[in-house]
Amino acid sequence: MNCWCTEPFRLPEYDKWSALLIATCLFVTPSQATTLVVVVTKHGIVMAADGKAVTLHPNQRIPNGTSVVRKIRLAQGRIIWGAAGLERAANGKVVAYDFNRFSDAVETRIPPGASILEASELIREELARAFAGFDVMLRSGTFTPEDAKSGNGLIRYFIAGYEAGAPKVFRIDIDIDWGNKHLEEPKLIPVYPGGCQRKNLSTCGAGPDIFKTLKDTRSIYFKWAVYRTPLEMHGLLNDRDISLQQSLRLARVLVEVGIEFDASAVGMPITAIAITPNGSHRAFVYHERLTDVCAHK
Repeated sequence: MNCWCTEPFRLPEYDKWSALLIATCLFVTPSQATTLVVVVTKHGIVMAADGKAVTLHPNQRIPNGTSVVRKIRLAQGRIIWGAAGLERAANGKVVAYDFNRFSDAVETRIPPGASILEASELIREELARAFAGFDVMLRSGTFTPEDAKSGNGLIRYFIAGYEAGAPKVFRIDIDIDWGNKHLEEPKLIPVYPGGCQRKNLSTCGAGPDIFKTLKDTRSIYFKWAVYRTPLEMHGLLNDRDISLQQSLRLARVLVEVGIEFDASAVGMPITAIAITPNGSHRAFVYHERLTDVCAHK
């Protein structure tokens, strides 16, 4: 699987999941994407994600291989979105869901000048349409709790951008009611302003619980991060303002903590997109890991 290439894609209809189930004789090959981080300061918004997706072997539910995938997108030079959780569900030529194909289709439907809320609501609506009929995968036992590796249900999307110079971040959760084997409707949740907002430096994300891990200043992961980005980690812990370049480094080290936490599911390269209040944007791809600053002394 190589999700960097694009091709025409029609949003899945209700019977896509039934078709996939029939085509695979009750076995589907899911691909999981993992770590995504958002950093917000007065200088800009940075979204970063690792590049590894783990494909599970049909029926055996063990890792069958990994691939490099693009997990974040930039639309109209001003709206970023990304996802953690299920990245692709396919078998052969039958593709019921693919993040980048889905994003290609959604991008064409976002009107010029749409607000971040309007873009987020459109993505929520299209996700509801794309996953209509997914219950057949749950009731057949094709998709199990063991497949939901992200810890965030099926998928968690983040959408970010600026409105009149003010940062906005929304989250879309698609959760599974395992007791009733039912996929719940996608929920749109304001994150910034909202639950993750602080005065100077705000972060949120999905994947391994890296933020909870870093709250323990005695943990090896905290020390690992501090040795690589001491100034940025100081800003994170004390809610201090940092530059846009430092925000990129902070987002990068947070993703790398995910790699340290679970290298079997999180991996290089790291992709980051930065947008600023004045409308500029840049994308970065990091193939090398950050180094220990003490190693150069």
